[in-house]
Amino acid sequence: MVDISKIDKQKIEKYEEEIWEDFWKKKGYNAPYKSQYYEVSEKNIRLGYFNVIFDCGVAHIANIILEEKARGKGAGHKIIQFIIDEAKNKKCHKIRLETQKNILPNAYHLYTKFGFKEEFTLKNDYLREDWVILSLYLDEK
Repeated sequence: MVDISKIDKQKIEKYEEEIWEDFWKKKGYNAPYKSQYYEVSEKNIRLGYFNVIFDCGVAHIANIILEEKARGKGAGHKIIQFIIDEAKNKKCHKIRLETQKNILPNAYHLYTKFGFKEEFTLKNDYLREDWVILSLYLDEK
């Protein structure tokens, strides 16, 4: 019988990478997978974190969470530049994320300032709002 239960992400991360890469290798692709978390801090005080999934040549920004006191002071700019640099180092051709224009206008502005373009709209998605998928193609930079 199959059982399903919650598990801590630390316990599953390595297994996730191994099983994902093995799946694609059997299909003839070299597709490294890594879900990476980064802490944002200033003077040893945590200001937030972000999570990027590097998968099959795409860096997917899963989360960027900053405390209110860190917003509007350049932290977001530094995070996006860091992600671009990491994606290039990992030979990614594209960075992708989802955001919401009305709820998160400052974030949307930051992404478009870096050259992210709208690719798709997710209608009636999280919070019953329309969200957009933004992408930055690194080959074009």
